[in-house]
Amino acid sequence: MKKSENSKKKKKSRTIIIVMTFIILVWIVYDFTPLIKVPLAKIIYGTSKCTKYNSKKSEYTLESEDTLRRLFYADKDHPMEGGTAITKWKCELCYRGGESSTTITPELCYMCSKITNRCSECGKLKEKS
Repeated sequence: MKKSENSKKKKKSRTIIIVMTFIILVWIVYDFTPLIKVPLAKIIYGTSKCTKYNSKKSEYTLESEDTLRRLFYADKDHPMEGGTAITKWKCELCYRGGESSTTITPELCYMCSKITNRCSECGKLKEKS
């Protein structure tokens, strides 16, 4: 009788230890995600700034050539038009996939873009606001 009770207690304690270990591992991965993704993004995309998010729009007037170019022509890193096709894409940091309704696909998913403070379209740094 005592052996079966002892084995039940051991099984219960092992189960509790396994569950607690799993919870701690999930917490570590979730909590330290920015510590992993930020250096990885720096290695992949470098430290150059995004032209779309870092342009000072208040300096431009409607008549300026640069503003007209930005309105009517596509930027190399931020194309304005794409073909109409369902295109699959994959985030370079977390490898989550998605589908885009055009051939313009993002470099980063929304969460990785938010965590690393980078443009989801080109992967370059946004200005900190």
